[in-house]
Amino acid sequence: MRRRRQSIEWLFLVMVTTLVAMLAIVCGANAGSKTLPADIDSGLGYLYEFSDPQTTAPFEAPRLEKLITFLLNAKADGVSSAGHAGAFLDPLAFHAFTVKRSLPFILAYAHNPGIPPQMLTLGTVRFASWKAFDEHYPNRPDIAARINHLDAPIIIRGLEHEEIAPDPESGAYYSYDLQRTLVGFRHGAHTFWVSMSRQNDASDVGRKGYVMDDRNAWHYIYSAEKGIRKLGLGWVDSYMYEGFSCSIFIQSDAQPDQVKIAIFKWLRAGWNGINFVKYKHIREGLERYEENLRRILENPDLPPPSEIEAAQRRIADLDMETLQRLNRDYLLALDQRYGRTNDFPRRWFKREVVAGSYVDQLSRPQLESVVFLEYMNSVLGMHPVTAPDGLLAWLHGAEP
Repeated sequence: MRRRRQSIEWLFLVMVTTLVAMLAIVCGANAGSKTLPADIDSGLGYLYEFSDPQTTAPFEAPRLEKLITFLLNAKADGVSSAGHAGAFLDPLAFHAFTVKRSLPFILAYAHNPGIPPQMLTLGTVRFASWKAFDEHYPNRPDIAARINHLDAPIIIRGLEHEEIAPDPESGAYYSYDLQRTLVGFRHGAHTFWVSMSRQNDASDVGRKGYVMDDRNAWHYIYSAEKGIRKLGLGWVDSYMYEGFSCSIFIQSDAQPDQVKIAIFKWLRAGWNGINFVKYKHIREGLERYEENLRRILENPDLPPPSEIEAAQRRIADLDMETLQRLNRDYLLALDQRYGRTNDFPRRWFKREVVAGSYVDQLSRPQLESVVFLEYMNSVLGMHPVTAPDGLLAWLHGAEP
């Protein structure tokens, strides 16, 4: 019986693989209409090499000359392009857009030691944290204050852990370590901030997640069960194998109140060692990133960094018992709001949350991330799921 089931599963995998391959042809054809110029390969290749944690050579901005020329002239209209930049980057996606904020303003939130690193990626990242810094860069300097007064490049290297939100297409989420390299430098009449992340080792196994409402709020359920929720692949052990992301923030001296953001991203993920990631998947992820980043940075209700730092300190001071209780309240509130929708995991919820010990098994970073997420949902007008007298009570001066 077991062999028969394995045979059926293997046959199904072959069928799915064939289907994905057919879809890849279609997606590849659509992506081919916009391609990246070959002369940027050397610049991207250099950034990829420089993001290697073993690199000891100084940063050389002149090696990015052709890449910078391309970036300064690339349209920042939210349109993505596809291309190849060396054999190691396939499929590669490029996406560029402009936000109406200055570079110091963005960096005051993005690289503030008192604010969780997922601050600007709330719609796509569950939580993130620095695990270690390179011995030459033990602390993060006040980047926001220094970025407009650079007389030499700023370079920061470290190891970061990240757990992403469920993918809307597959319903899976992953956690992994990233080698993070940050570089700030001047070139002509422009200031550049480059954030590179390099995943060298496979992620933890993919787990089933549920997207409740990714358009009006960032509400997700993380089941901790292995598998891919959609396409009938609940039994698959999937992984993110490797990837590289390079986000380049460009501020012109002539327009200091806006920043062009250009992103190159490459990813390999799937199961049985097969890469199922296509250009379309990466492009859609970058489009979601742009949409969510605008919701945060351009929101008129975005509090100053000092207020968010104070809220995070209150969260960090909560004991585990309180955090667990607040998370149970949050999950029950999700049930009240989304329990009758088709995507809500009713059986899992009753078994693991109502009758089980799901919340007790969550780590402190996972517990804190929910409270921080609902805080941000509240202050940004993003429809928090919890009532003021529940999870967000501490916002109003009450005991949580």
